[in-house]
Amino acid sequence: MLRIIPQSVHKIAKEQLDIQAISIAETLSKAGFETYLVGGCIRDLLLGKAPKDFDIATSAHPEQVKSQFKRCRLIGRRFRLAHVRNGKEVIEVATFRANPAKQPLNSKDTRQGADPNEADGHQVSENGLLIRDNCYGSVEEDVMRRDLTINALYLNVTTMDIHDYINAIPDINAHAIRVIGDPEIRFREDPVRTLRVIRFKAKLKGFRVNDATQNALQRALPLLSEVSPARRFEELLKFFLTGHAQSSFQHLIDFNALHYLLPVTAKYLETANSKALYDQALINTDDRIAINKHVTPAFLMAVFLWPTIRELKIGYMNKQNIPSFIALQKAVTEIIEKQNLVTSIPKRFALAMREIWELQERLPSCSLKRCEAIVQQRRFRAGYDFLLLREECGEIKPGLGDWWTEYQVATIRKKKELISTRQKNKRKQRVEKK
Repeated sequence: MLRIIPQSVHKIAKEQLDIQAISIAETLSKAGFETYLVGGCIRDLLLGKAPKDFDIATSAHPEQVKSQFKRCRLIGRRFRLAHVRNGKEVIEVATFRANPAKQPLNSKDTRQGADPNEADGHQVSENGLLIRDNCYGSVEEDVMRRDLTINALYLNVTTMDIHDYINAIPDINAHAIRVIGDPEIRFREDPVRTLRVIRFKAKLKGFRVNDATQNALQRALPLLSEVSPARRFEELLKFFLTGHAQSSFQHLIDFNALHYLLPVTAKYLETANSKALYDQALINTDDRIAINKHVTPAFLMAVFLWPTIRELKIGYMNKQNIPSFIALQKAVTEIIEKQNLVTSIPKRFALAMREIWELQERLPSCSLKRCEAIVQQRRFRAGYDFLLLREECGEIKPGLGDWWTEYQVATIRKKKELISTRQKNKRKQRVEKK
């Protein structure tokens, strides 16, 4: 039953809202479309947090949204969305969706409200997995298409009233994470919802997953194998590039879900004595995001796969008696192929990962010519940071990282001195070993 909460009760001020989101919502409302700010932005404001994104839901179909804005792009096939751009800011506008129809795969949605621009409005596979969900409906139906109650509040920017159809506010007040509808069915429709539950549990500290959702989630996790590797990679990034990477990693472990995103990492952790490398990398990631510094997915993926690659490289060296660099390349190829079966890594990231790993072999080089060439490499900074991380976590002895830190700012004369000293030390170490 709809409950309308006036501004005098919820206390969210219009000044707390994004100016561009307000403008877009008002434009659509004036054009005759029912329009709201929706989802996580309302939840965060009620929790006293500053939202990172403001999303809009409307009765306007994607093409109708596009007709209202010059800088609007329609994206997605499974879920058709409009992205309205203003400067660097992008506001996502979604059309109200209807309740799922039990249509067979490849059937066409001919119900009233289906977008004429979509050949297949709504498709469901035989086991209940939503293949496409572009069948549009009313706001009341749209509520039931959302995943969690805490993400299903609608704010009218004209009246500043909040519309709560499913007792979302009591769940927010109780810090409860609950799936809308039957969790068994909802997870079967889209297994990625299991990951969303885990992600919000990691993000919203102090929130708990209600029992029905928790039990259904554990049973539904194997369904993630039906999700495409490309989509699973997208979901993986959401865990680690939104400011709560360390918490997300631990929750994936706790929920026994890491295997469905990072099987190589999960298998390594079964026998590893420490996950310090992962934890420190994720702490550093969260710190960088907190101060709006860039984070590359390639670096994180390099971290996640490195311990297994390192072990495999050593195994190749011992069994096949091949040089370290060749063994590394063999290990890298094998592990990336395995990971791509689960989360397809874009080629630009896979290439960067290879360069980061290969720099771990090249950074101990000592000749002036080699050092200068290494510093000029595009991935040098990432490889250098990776080296520092390995030292910080005790994987390798400290010293090389400090040497490269000094080398980067040294004069040519000082660089020669540094290289000469390092060469002498290496010769001394070889003599002592004999």
